Amino acid sequence: MKSAMTGHLVQRIWRRLAGAAALAGAAALAGAAALTCGARTAEAQSSVVDLPVSGVAPPDLAASGSLEPTDRRAFWRAGKPRWFLAATGDAGAIYARGGAAVGYGRPHWLWGGVEMSSAVAPGGGAVYTGVRFASPWVDVRAGSRYVFTVAQHFLEPRDTYTKDDTEDRTGPGQRYYTLEAEAAGGFPVPRGTIFAIAGLYHVMGTPDGWNLFEQALQVVATPGLLWRTRLGYLANVDKWDMFRVGLAVEAIGNPGRDLVVIRTGPMITGFITHHLQAYGTALLVVHSKDDLGLAGAQTGELGFRYRWATGDRWPEFP
Repeated sequence: MKSAMTGHLVQRIWRRLAGAAALAGAAALAGAAALTCGARTAEAQSSVVDLPVSGVAPPDLAASGSLEPTDRRAFWRAGKPRWFLAATGDAGAIYARGGAAVGYGRPHWLWGGVEMSSAVAPGGGAVYTGVRFASPWVDVRAGSRYVFTVAQHFLEPRDTYTKDDTEDRTGPGQRYYTLEAEAAGGFPVPRGTIFAIAGLYHVMGTPDGWNLFEQALQVVATPGLLWRTRLGYLANVDKWDMFRVGLAVEAIGNPGRDLVVIRTGPMITGFITHHLQAYGTALLVVHSKDDLGLAGAQTGELGFRYRWATGDRWPEFP
C-alpha cells in the first residue's frame, strides 16, 4: 500500500516537473522566435532603398558623453536630413544614464549639433555638455564634464596607490571639472569591424596639492592632462549582424604621475530591436604601477541602451 502511494506521489511530482519544463521550453522558443522575427524585420527594413548595406559599425557616443565602440545600425540612415531632437538612455547593473541632442542631419547616423548628458551611480554622478559631429566612419566630440562623488575624497600624493589608499578620507570631498575632446573611427573588415578611439582630458577645479581618482577613466591621476587610446575588433555573430563579440586593448596615461595603464578584455553588443541594444565590456588591468584591483578595471559596463529621435522612419516601441 505504502509503495503504491509513494509511486503515485512520484508520478504527480514528475508530471508537474515535466509541465514546468514544457512551459520553460515554450517560453524559450517564444523568445528565440521573437528575436528571430526582430532580426528578420530588421533585415527587411534594411532593404529600403535609402539604407546602406548592413555591417558598418563605427563607434557611437554613449549617453555618459564618451565615444564608445557600439554599433551604428543602417536603420538610422532612413529619412531625409532634418532638424531633430534625439535621446539616448542607459540602464545598467549599478548605474543609469540619459542624454539628449539637438542637431541637423540624420540622428544617430550622420549629424552635427549640441548634446547634454548625465550619469548617476551609487558612488556619485556626472553632467556633460558639448558639441559633436558624427558620421558612419568618423565621430568627434568636445565638451566639459562636471563630476561629483558621494564618498570619494581627494588623495594625498603618493608614488603608487592600492585600493585601500583610494578609500582614504583625509582629503576634501571630490568634485572637479574636465575639458574633453575625443575622436573615434571604425571600418568594416571581413566578418566584423575594427575600431579606434583617442581622447584628451584636462582635469581642473581641484584643490592644490591633492590627487584624484578620475571617475570616467578609473585611474588615480594628478590634475591636468590625461589621455586615452583604445583599439579593438568586433566580430559578427549572426548572419543579420545584429550581435557582435570582440576584444579591445586600452591605454590610459597621466604625464603628471608618469603613469601608463594598459587594460584589455572582451566586449559584446547585440540589438534586440532597432532602438534597443544590450552591451557589455570587461577590461582588466594588465599593466600599471598602481594596484587598484577591480577598482581600476572597467567591469561595470553591462546594460541596455535605448535610442530615440524625432522623425524616425519606424517609430514603434521598443
